[in-house]
Amino acid sequence: MDSSDSINGDSVAENSKVPNREHVSEEKSPGELIQATCTMVTIYVGPAKVKWVLPEALLSNDSSFFKTAFQGSFSEGSSKAMYLEEDDPRIFKIFVDYLYNWRKWRTMETTSEIHEHMMTHFALEVFADKIGSSKLSFYAEDNYYYGMQVSEYTYRPTRTEVKFVFENCPEDSEFRSILVHRTMINYLSSDVEGFGYWGSLMASNATFV
Repeated sequence: MDSSDSINGDSVAENSKVPNREHVSEEKSPGELIQATCTMVTIYVGPAKVKWVLPEALLSNDSSFFKTAFQGSFSEGSSKAMYLEEDDPRIFKIFVDYLYNWRKWRTMETTSEIHEHMMTHFALEVFADKIGSSKLSFYAEDNYYYGMQVSEYTYRPTRTEVKFVFENCPEDSEFRSILVHRTMINYLSSDVEGFGYWGSLMASNATFV
Protein backbone atom coordinates (compact mmCIF):
# COMPACT_ATOMS: atom_id res chain seq x y z
CA MET A 1 0.00 0.00 0.00
CA ASP A 2 1.40 3.38 -0.99
CA SER A 3 1.14 6.20 1.51
CA SER A 4 -0.74 8.17 -1.17
CA ASP A 5 -3.58 5.64 -0.93
CA SER A 6 -3.94 5.99 2.83
CA ILE A 7 -6.30 8.13 4.83
CA ASN A 8 -4.63 10.50 7.22
CA GLY A 9 -4.94 9.17 10.75
CA ASP A 10 -4.95 5.50 9.80
CA SER A 11 -2.27 3.23 11.24
CA VAL A 12 0.07 1.50 8.82
CA ALA A 13 0.55 -1.29 11.38
CA GLU A 14 -3.16 -2.08 11.08
CA ASN A 15 -3.67 -1.41 7.36
CA SER A 16 -0.47 -2.21 5.49
CA LYS A 17 0.07 -5.96 5.26
CA VAL A 18 1.91 -5.97 1.92
CA PRO A 19 4.95 -3.64 1.91
CA ASN A 20 6.37 -2.16 -1.27
CA ARG A 21 8.82 -4.79 -2.53
CA GLU A 22 10.67 -2.20 -4.64
CA HIS A 23 12.19 -0.58 -1.57
CA VAL A 24 15.93 -0.05 -2.01
CA SER A 25 18.04 0.80 1.01
CA GLU A 26 21.05 3.09 0.87
CA GLU A 27 24.44 1.49 1.42
CA LYS A 28 25.20 3.43 4.57
CA SER A 29 26.42 2.37 7.99
CA PRO A 30 24.29 2.99 11.11
CA GLY A 31 26.64 5.84 12.02
CA GLU A 32 26.17 7.52 8.64
CA LEU A 33 22.40 7.17 8.73
CA ILE A 34 21.93 8.78 12.14
CA GLN A 35 24.68 11.40 11.81
CA ALA A 36 22.55 13.96 9.99
CA THR A 37 19.22 13.32 11.69
CA CYS A 38 18.33 12.07 15.14
CA THR A 39 14.55 11.81 15.00
CA MET A 40 13.58 8.98 17.34
CA VAL A 41 10.52 6.76 17.10
CA THR A 42 8.99 4.39 19.64
CA ILE A 43 7.98 0.83 18.80
CA TYR A 44 5.83 -1.27 21.16
CA VAL A 45 6.05 -4.98 20.39
CA GLY A 46 3.91 -7.92 21.46
CA PRO A 47 0.90 -8.12 23.80
CA ALA A 48 3.12 -6.86 26.65
CA LYS A 49 4.07 -3.80 24.53
CA VAL A 50 7.82 -4.19 25.00
CA LYS A 51 9.30 -0.78 24.18
CA TRP A 52 12.13 0.19 21.84
CA VAL A 53 13.24 3.74 21.00
CA LEU A 54 15.09 3.80 17.69
CA PRO A 55 16.36 6.28 15.07
CA GLU A 56 13.75 6.76 12.36
CA ALA A 57 16.41 6.93 9.64
CA LEU A 58 17.79 3.54 10.61
CA LEU A 59 14.38 1.86 10.44
CA SER A 60 13.22 3.63 7.29
CA ASN A 61 16.38 2.91 5.31
CA ASP A 62 16.00 -0.83 5.72
CA SER A 63 12.23 -1.27 5.56
CA SER A 64 9.50 -0.03 3.23
CA PHE A 65 6.98 -0.78 5.99
CA PHE A 66 8.59 1.61 8.48
CA LYS A 67 9.40 4.21 5.82
CA THR A 68 5.75 4.31 4.72
CA ALA A 69 4.59 4.51 8.33
CA PHE A 70 6.86 7.24 9.64
CA GLN A 71 7.38 9.31 6.48
CA GLY A 72 3.91 8.96 4.96
CA SER A 73 0.46 10.22 5.92
CA PHE A 74 -0.35 7.49 8.42
CA SER A 75 -0.88 8.31 12.09
CA GLU A 76 2.63 7.04 12.91
CA GLY A 77 4.06 9.87 10.83
CA SER A 78 2.91 12.43 13.38
CA SER A 79 2.92 10.38 16.58
CA LYS A 80 6.31 8.74 15.85
CA ALA A 81 5.00 5.67 17.67
CA MET A 82 3.92 2.24 16.43
CA TYR A 83 2.27 -0.77 18.05
CA LEU A 84 3.18 -4.22 16.71
CA GLU A 85 1.13 -6.31 19.12
CA GLU A 86 1.08 -9.38 16.86
CA ASP A 87 4.87 -9.62 16.67
CA ASP A 88 7.33 -11.41 18.94
CA PRO A 89 9.66 -9.19 21.02
CA ARG A 90 12.39 -11.84 20.74
CA ILE A 91 12.34 -11.60 16.95
CA PHE A 92 12.16 -7.80 17.01
CA LYS A 93 15.23 -7.71 19.28
CA ILE A 94 17.18 -9.71 16.69
CA PHE A 95 16.03 -7.19 14.07
CA VAL A 96 17.35 -4.33 16.22
CA ASP A 97 20.67 -6.15 16.71
CA TYR A 98 20.84 -6.59 12.93
CA LEU A 99 20.20 -2.86 12.34
CA TYR A 100 23.22 -2.02 14.46
CA ASN A 101 25.39 -4.67 12.75
CA TRP A 102 25.65 -6.71 15.96
CA ARG A 103 25.84 -10.47 15.81
CA LYS A 104 26.61 -13.09 18.44
CA TRP A 105 27.59 -16.59 17.42
CA ARG A 106 26.91 -19.37 19.89
CA THR A 107 27.70 -23.05 20.12
CA MET A 108 24.68 -25.34 19.98
CA GLU A 109 25.19 -28.70 21.61
CA THR A 110 21.69 -30.10 22.08
CA THR A 111 18.85 -30.91 19.72
CA SER A 112 16.57 -28.41 21.47
CA GLU A 113 19.13 -25.61 21.00
CA ILE A 114 19.44 -26.39 17.30
CA HIS A 115 15.65 -26.50 16.87
CA GLU A 116 15.27 -23.15 18.68
CA HIS A 117 17.94 -21.60 16.44
CA MET A 118 16.21 -22.80 13.28
CA MET A 119 12.71 -21.73 14.35
CA THR A 120 13.99 -18.30 15.40
CA HIS A 121 15.41 -17.59 11.96
CA PHE A 122 12.36 -18.95 10.16
CA ALA A 123 10.31 -16.46 12.20
CA LEU A 124 12.83 -13.71 11.41
CA GLU A 125 12.25 -14.23 7.69
CA VAL A 126 8.49 -14.00 8.21
CA PHE A 127 9.03 -10.66 9.96
CA ALA A 128 11.39 -9.55 7.16
CA ASP A 129 8.67 -10.30 4.63
CA LYS A 130 6.15 -8.31 6.67
CA ILE A 131 8.32 -5.19 6.81
CA GLY A 132 9.62 -5.47 3.24
CA SER A 133 13.30 -5.98 4.05
CA SER A 134 15.15 -8.30 1.67
CA LYS A 135 18.41 -7.67 3.54
CA LEU A 136 16.91 -8.94 6.79
CA SER A 137 15.67 -12.02 4.94
CA PHE A 138 19.21 -12.71 3.68
CA TYR A 139 20.49 -12.19 7.21
CA ALA A 140 18.05 -14.80 8.52
CA GLU A 141 19.20 -17.28 5.88
CA ASP A 142 22.87 -16.59 6.63
CA ASN A 143 22.38 -17.27 10.33
CA TYR A 144 20.38 -20.40 9.54
CA TYR A 145 23.26 -21.76 7.46
CA TYR A 146 25.57 -21.16 10.40
CA GLY A 147 23.30 -23.28 12.57
CA MET A 148 23.40 -26.07 10.00
CA GLN A 149 27.20 -25.95 9.87
CA VAL A 150 27.74 -26.28 13.61
CA SER A 151 25.19 -29.08 13.81
CA GLU A 152 26.09 -30.84 10.56
CA TYR A 153 25.98 -34.36 11.97
CA THR A 154 23.00 -33.97 14.29
CA TYR A 155 20.46 -31.71 12.57
CA ARG A 156 17.31 -33.26 11.13
CA PRO A 157 14.38 -31.12 9.93
CA THR A 158 11.39 -31.58 12.21
CA ARG A 159 7.66 -31.70 11.49
CA THR A 160 7.24 -28.40 13.35
CA GLU A 161 9.90 -26.68 11.24
CA VAL A 162 8.48 -27.93 7.93
CA LYS A 163 4.93 -26.99 8.92
CA PHE A 164 5.97 -23.48 10.02
CA VAL A 165 8.04 -22.70 6.92
CA PHE A 166 5.49 -23.96 4.40
CA GLU A 167 2.59 -22.23 6.15
CA ASN A 168 4.22 -18.90 7.04
CA CYS A 169 7.30 -18.09 4.97
CA PRO A 170 6.84 -16.49 1.52
CA GLU A 171 6.43 -18.86 -1.43
CA ASP A 172 9.85 -17.91 -2.82
CA SER A 173 11.55 -18.47 0.55
CA GLU A 174 14.96 -20.09 0.35
CA PHE A 175 14.06 -22.00 3.49
CA ARG A 176 11.54 -24.11 1.56
CA SER A 177 14.16 -25.48 -0.83
CA ILE A 178 16.69 -25.82 2.00
CA LEU A 179 14.36 -28.05 4.02
CA VAL A 180 13.54 -30.20 1.00
CA HIS A 181 17.25 -30.53 0.14
CA ARG A 182 18.22 -31.32 3.71
CA THR A 183 15.46 -33.88 4.01
CA MET A 184 16.60 -35.68 0.85
CA ILE A 185 20.22 -35.71 2.09
CA ASN A 186 19.06 -37.38 5.29
CA TYR A 187 16.90 -39.83 3.36
CA LEU A 188 19.87 -40.96 1.25
CA SER A 189 22.29 -41.17 4.17
CA SER A 190 23.37 -44.41 5.84
CA ASP A 191 21.72 -43.42 9.14
CA VAL A 192 18.29 -42.81 7.63
CA GLU A 193 15.46 -42.30 10.11
CA GLY A 194 12.52 -44.70 10.43
CA PHE A 195 9.33 -44.56 8.39
CA GLY A 196 7.51 -42.85 11.24
CA TYR A 197 9.79 -39.82 10.92
CA TRP A 198 9.33 -39.58 7.15
CA GLY A 199 5.60 -40.05 7.39
CA SER A 200 5.43 -37.23 9.93
CA LEU A 201 7.33 -34.87 7.61
CA MET A 202 5.24 -35.75 4.56
CA ALA A 203 2.01 -35.20 6.51
CA SER A 204 3.09 -31.82 7.89
CA ASN A 205 2.18 -29.89 4.73
CA ALA A 206 0.62 -30.87 1.40
CA THR A 207 3.15 -28.89 -0.68
CA PHE A 208 6.25 -30.28 1.03
CA VAL A 209 8.32 -32.47 -1.34
